[in-house]
Amino acid sequence: MSFRNLSILTALALTTAPALVAQAASPRSEIQGTYSKIASAFARKDLNTATSYFTSDYAYTDTQGVNRSASDLRDYYAPLLNPVNVTSSRISIQQFNAQNNQVKTVVKQTSNMSLGANKIVYETTSRDTWVKTSAGWRIQQSQVLSVNQTVNGKRST
Repeated sequence: MSFRNLSILTALALTTAPALVAQAASPRSEIQGTYSKIASAFARKDLNTATSYFTSDYAYTDTQGVNRSASDLRDYYAPLLNPVNVTSSRISIQQFNAQNNQVKTVVKQTSNMSLGANKIVYETTSRDTWVKTSAGWRIQQSQVLSVNQTVNGKRST
């Protein structure tokens, strides 16, 4: 094989490999990656970034049936997060159901925080609806199914 052919093959491989990797990424892996970005932003208390993965018509429903938009969520959580130190946050997919350009997931988010000497673990289980947009997968709707919070290992409300 000549040097010229080797150069052409190398150039071709380098330009097509990223496209093949992008095509090979499954919706589940893309969405889990986005959940990881959301959890990381939440841990940094960066609610603008965390909610940037929501659609413009995003709707959130908590366990009491209260509905909030993405903007409402930022306004609601900002003062609650302000005094705590978020040491970690993780979102893991428990169930995944893809149909065309829509995905429904059930996820568990676990956030570890501290407030002074108190250790807080906040766990939520939510059902999310994702839609494929020109910007990628975005969350259109979230319904909180359950919340469990402990302070120093004891359940609290």
